[in-house]
Amino acid sequence: MVNAVAHHDYAIYGSKIRLKLFADRLEIYSPGSIPNTMTVDSLIYRQAVRNETLTRLVAGKPPVSLHVAAYEQGVKATLTPRGASCYPINPEATVVCHDGILYQVEKRFADYAKALHQCFGKLGEVVIPLAFVPQFLTTVAGAVENIGVVQLDESMLTHFYREQLETQVYLDQHKNGVAVTLKFRYGEHAFDPFAVRPEPSPVVDGKALLRSARDEASVLALLKRYGFKQQRGVAVLDDEEAALEFFLRGVPELAQSADVFYNNDFKPLLRYPGRVSAGVKLNMASGLLEMTVDYGNMQPKEFVELMSAYRLKKRYHRLKDGSFMTLESPEFAGVAGLLDNLGISATELTNQKIELPKYRVMYIDSLSRDTTGLLMERSSAFKKMVQDLQEPQDLEVTVPESLQHILRDYQVTGFRWLKTMASYGLGGVLADDMGLGKTLQVIALVLSDKATSSSPSLVIAPTSLLYNWEAEAQKFAPELRVVVIAGQPDERQR
Repeated sequence: MVNAVAHHDYAIYGSKIRLKLFADRLEIYSPGSIPNTMTVDSLIYRQAVRNETLTRLVAGKPPVSLHVAAYEQGVKATLTPRGASCYPINPEATVVCHDGILYQVEKRFADYAKALHQCFGKLGEVVIPLAFVPQFLTTVAGAVENIGVVQLDESMLTHFYREQLETQVYLDQHKNGVAVTLKFRYGEHAFDPFAVRPEPSPVVDGKALLRSARDEASVLALLKRYGFKQQRGVAVLDDEEAALEFFLRGVPELAQSADVFYNNDFKPLLRYPGRVSAGVKLNMASGLLEMTVDYGNMQPKEFVELMSAYRLKKRYHRLKDGSFMTLESPEFAGVAGLLDNLGISATELTNQKIELPKYRVMYIDSLSRDTTGLLMERSSAFKKMVQDLQEPQDLEVTVPESLQHILRDYQVTGFRWLKTMASYGLGGVLADDMGLGKTLQVIALVLSDKATSSSPSLVIAPTSLLYNWEAEAQKFAPELRVVVIAGQPDERQR
């Protein structure tokens, strides 16, 4: 028995492959069900390799090409590399040997390679009668184009002629989904790929039409990818969510290479929310912000239903007429996010008049500027409030005379900001570092209010700071009457 010169073990997609290289041949084994056991029955393929050496295992694919040329009353198709020099190693054809190299190929390549290997055999050539050439080019040549290159010899022009392909897609409603009728049109001739009996290619002046197999296959592959199935001369998609996905992404993709038409009685399933406009104003009497909303081409109740679906994180909402309203458009998502973050109830949305607390003013102003699809009209009072809060240093507010030469510039700005917040009935937080005079700024605010109001001001502070507040007030505003309320409950009552 001749011993192997070398052997190598590989793990390919979880399957173990053993290669034995002899002086005159290469033997490839696949393990059986018993681990680490090799039997003669497990031999898949034995190939003579005179003057050929197995060099390496690579991830990739061998070069594949199909040359088609006129031949007598038909065509001859030659596949390269030929089957004798390029063959699958394992049953799944995920490992292919060519020119001493093992190629670890993708499953898609493997599926096509297996079928082509069976079709062309070891010789790598087939002769196709003229009547079957169009079908051959659509199927076999189309398969090759998915993993390689198809070359049409100039001699083909003696038997065939070309026309520009125009793909026409007709959409109609089918149950809860959509039906597609497809026409591949070449000049005056049209072909229906879903026809029960395929139409033969026309012959003009002794030449048969050469159809664009790859382009036709591309359209059919797109429909298959979205789940369409052939049924009585049309392709149908019954599932409503899959139909929505097709309208959202498939139709725009189709439109890049085909003309898309809708049946006259068919209302497209997909609709987009219209532009929402709103107005907001400051009601000085109630002290609230009032927002009014116009939902464009939607009724308020319909918009409320969309908002409910949006809050449930749905991608679409089905309307009463059977169509879908997508909730994924940036315009709707922006408006819905704004209204949702404001905590607006369904009743308020239906009434189209929404009352909001004044402290929401900056949030509403900011999002209304940044929200796509929302047209927000703001009243002059609303705009003034926003400007006053954003630019307190520009306000015409008089600093108490006794503090005008004491407050620093940044403290004057802090005082004016507090004064503005108070004038709009809002609270505020001074977040300066320790030692920068926050107490003095608040004393300035209290002193300013005393000029127009006799009501007392209440300062709530930790016990450790009570007497510091008293000392600061006596130092900077001796005209204020300061009373410290401290001690046990009964002492504070006195």
